[in-house]
Amino acid sequence: MSTLELENIKHPDNSGDNIALASNGSITIDRQSTDGTIIDFRKSGTNIGTIGVDNGDNLTISGNSHAGLNFSDNDINPYKNGNYADGIIDLGYTTSRFKDLHLSGGIYVGGQGSANYLDDYEEGSWTPVFHADSGSTGSSSTTVFGANYTKVGNMVTAHCHIRWANQGSYSASGNVTLGGLPFASYGSGSRYSGSYSMLKNIENPDTLPFAITVIKGADYIYFSRQISDLVVKDGAKASYWNNNLNENALSITYQVG
Repeated sequence: MSTLELENIKHPDNSGDNIALASNGSITIDRQSTDGTIIDFRKSGTNIGTIGVDNGDNLTISGNSHAGLNFSDNDINPYKNGNYADGIIDLGYTTSRFKDLHLSGGIYVGGQGSANYLDDYEEGSWTPVFHADSGSTGSSSTTVFGANYTKVGNMVTAHCHIRWANQGSYSASGNVTLGGLPFASYGSGSRYSGSYSMLKNIENPDTLPFAITVIKGADYIYFSRQISDLVVKDGAKASYWNNNLNENALSITYQVG
């Protein structure tokens, strides 16, 4: 078997384009002219893809009428047929998906404006605690059967199933709140309402409805009752929960800063 030993291959017109083989085995392919193809890949004589340069120093990898990539200073762009491709190339496929996506920033969904920017998603648990605005905590205790939240962007939805097992030293006439929300509400926002179910053993003195709200800047839920057309936000009293076997379920969505 014969051996061909080469150090450099130059273009016959001496344009300067050349292929050089270094002593360590690395190969340098030097395109001396304008942007374009550096390596042309073929199968049975037909082009199947190229590696080239664009905008002076952007590496491009492109298939013949297939998806490719353009590597710019601080971004990687979809590339096809020698041009940037906008909105026509997918990442993955229904039966060949990527696994996890790790980002230090957010994503733009459905547009490029600030309203389309999603910068946070979080799931977790929280610790709801009953309070009243009169008296003191004493031996007050809250039993939590389950409490979780989901945060998508600047919106938080919190759920819980709880019992006020002991009212401690709170006054029976104290207005009731539920503290421990995972995030404080947006300070410049409005009042947010949710759904509340008295599952059992809550002594509603009449049939008037309960409501739960989060006011702007607060990290707690306020319990209120509509006692007339004129008084909408009368606080629900601690005495309504004096049966220690009470059960409550609630869900509320509110905005954070």
